[in-house]
Amino acid sequence: YQVPNVFLFISTLYRNAENDEEALKILQGARVTYPREQSLIIEELNIYLTNQDFERAKANLELAAEQDPTNEILWFSLGSVFDNLGNYDEAIIAYIKAIEVKSDYFDANYNLGALYFNKAVLGINEANEMWKPRMTKTEASKQKKLEEDSKALFITARPYLERAYASDSNDIETIRSLKDIYARTGEDDKFIEMSNLLKGVQ
Repeated sequence: YQVPNVFLFISTLYRNAENDEEALKILQGARVTYPREQSLIIEELNIYLTNQDFERAKANLELAAEQDPTNEILWFSLGSVFDNLGNYDEAIIAYIKAIEVKSDYFDANYNLGALYFNKAVLGINEANEMWKPRMTKTEASKQKKLEEDSKALFITARPYLERAYASDSNDIETIRSLKDIYARTGEDDKFIEMSNLLKGVQ
């Protein structure tokens, strides 16, 4: 019976036998006949993600998201794949699309906030490493710009992490990140609130 479900069953049998390559061959062969069958695309994607084959996962997710643009999980997953590949601009676009579909989606808000937060931390670390007792005017200007750009990234991260916190007020990593952001942006009341929350769970 040449129907998508039969190919899925055969693929599952191969996967259960720890033979992902044969499972992929079955799925890829099936997609010649059913090129836009969502279930086949997702099953193939799951194999790529299990094996951390992010390049091939990206192509599958782009196709799946194109077919089902109101599926926030697909956009989030695509963002995660781009994140893992180091394609941060593309990751940001995908995470934002997930949030546009579901504004209170914790994972997309957290990952997007964390992406900006981590970029800010890298900038601060680089600025700190530049410090020395006698800096030239050019070096001091470059250091100051790094610090200002990093602060801007913390501010960009803040609403996404706040939305993640609104969705799950018990997530420790979100609370820690917000505490750090509030400390760096001089929001003392919010900093104290996050500090007290951390004390309550430690």
